[in-house]
Amino acid sequence: MTFQTTLEFPLTVEFANTQLTDLGELHRFVMAATERTPFPSQSPRSDLGLTFHLGLPGDDGVGGNLVNLLVRSAAPLNDASTTVTAPANGTPVRVRVTLVAEKRVSRGTGHRGPQHARPLTDPEAIEFALRHLSDAGLHVDQTNMRLSDQRKVGRKGAINFTIREVVTQATVNDQPSLTLALERGIGRGLNYGFGLLKIET
Repeated sequence: MTFQTTLEFPLTVEFANTQLTDLGELHRFVMAATERTPFPSQSPRSDLGLTFHLGLPGDDGVGGNLVNLLVRSAAPLNDASTTVTAPANGTPVRVRVTLVAEKRVSRGTGHRGPQHARPLTDPEAIEFALRHLSDAGLHVDQTNMRLSDQRKVGRKGAINFTIREVVTQATVNDQPSLTLALERGIGRGLNYGFGLLKIET
C-alpha cells in the first residue's frame, strides 16, 4: 500500500538559498522532515520507500508563501496521510510528472571512458516521456502531451540535472504497472524530487 502526505513549510530566504539551489541539501531536508527512519541507514529514501515532489508558490495547486512537499511512502507519515490507488483499466486521467531529461554520452571514444550528460532534444524528450509513461501502464496520445522547456537544476560542479515537466491526458491500460509507478516513481533523480507521478481522474 502507498501513502501520500502533504507537508508545508514557509518559503524563507534561507530555504531559497540552500535547499532550492543544492539538491543534496534538498534530499537531506526531506529526510529530516519525514523523520521516519527507525534505524541508521545509508539510503533512507529507498529504505522508507519515499518519493517526493517539491511545489513552490505559483505551481499547480500551491498558493501563499509556502513550500508544498508531497511525499509518497510505504507507511503513513502522520494522521493526515491518505492512501493512493491506481484507477481501473480504461479510466481517463490527467498526468503530471517532472522527469530528468538527459542522456549520458562518452567524452571520448568507446563506451568505458568518462561520460557527461547532455540534455535530450525535443524529439528525444517526447519519445523518452512516452516510453516511461507507457511502462507506467498509461496510454498517451502524443498530440495531448505538453512538454515544458528544459531547465537546469542544482549547482554546477555538484549534483545537477536537466529536467522537463510533462503534462498530458492518458488512459490507464495496465493497473498493476501504474500501481508500481505511483509507489516508486519513474525515471531518474528520485532522491532529489523528480519522477513522482501525479494523476487526477
